[in-house]
Amino acid sequence: MKAMTDRYERIREALTPQMTPTQFAWRSLQCGDFPPPDVKRGERFGPDAECWLCGGDTRGVGWPLKTGLAPTFTDFPRAKCQHSTTVCQECVAMSQSEGWVQYVRAHPERGFAEAFPAKEGKKTRYLNWLYSSHMFTQTMHETPDRRRIRELLLCPPAPPFLLVIAVSGQKQIIFKGQVADSREHFPVQADDERVYVERESFAQMLADFEAMYAMGFSKETIANDRDWNQARILHIGIGAWRQANARMARWRRSRPDWVMLAAHCAQRPVDWVDPMKTTPREAAGTVVPPPKTTCHTPDNSLQQELF
Repeated sequence: MKAMTDRYERIREALTPQMTPTQFAWRSLQCGDFPPPDVKRGERFGPDAECWLCGGDTRGVGWPLKTGLAPTFTDFPRAKCQHSTTVCQECVAMSQSEGWVQYVRAHPERGFAEAFPAKEGKKTRYLNWLYSSHMFTQTMHETPDRRRIRELLLCPPAPPFLLVIAVSGQKQIIFKGQVADSREHFPVQADDERVYVERESFAQMLADFEAMYAMGFSKETIANDRDWNQARILHIGIGAWRQANARMARWRRSRPDWVMLAAHCAQRPVDWVDPMKTTPREAAGTVVPPPKTTCHTPDNSLQQELF
């Protein structure tokens, strides 16, 4: 695991400033610049060449730090260039509702909403990037739900791509992510935690997790190995439960980060029936086929940069 982490850190250090997560993501959306407003006094643009938040090139058109980020922003320790007083346009756009609205209006064909459903007597509440998970490629963007996240982890698009998972829906995470350069070994940002996925091995872990999920146990119970329903264990069969839990035990020890992802996106079969509603013999035979890991590799052509 450490070797994989070191590999991706070397890749991150080798990335050009144009390939920081927020800059990669914003340019993939093709919805224009996001410059600071005109000012009557002082300088409109920040003075630094490096973005305080992502470390990317500001191109001399970044926002002053004091006006670029909202007062509610608290992830100061994660800023890449603490000496800078400038934030690039992409980082500002992808931390504000105004940036989301600009994207939605630039691509009405994608069907995204600008705001939450209106409530009588209430002020319009605009949506923000932090409320959703995101998958960005050079030609595509989507806000996947849990079932779709599962599909993307098993069959990601052609690189480069950026996958961020909003576990809580309360944190700005796009700038914390890392652009992936492989479909077989790739980073995923889940809130504050970066997870490095090996696709084939992850698929086996997910199959083991979903086998127990199909037995009717909760995701929290499977992930944490506690609060087991004894009646369900007896109904399924102690032997069957022990075998399934032994397979999960090795994943809990070796890849707790993968287990965390599985707890977020694991699915039961669409025709799932609670084993407690079947006979003990039928319950003991509950099996979930392993997820498919072979998939088509799309051809994502390059696009022109905005700047």
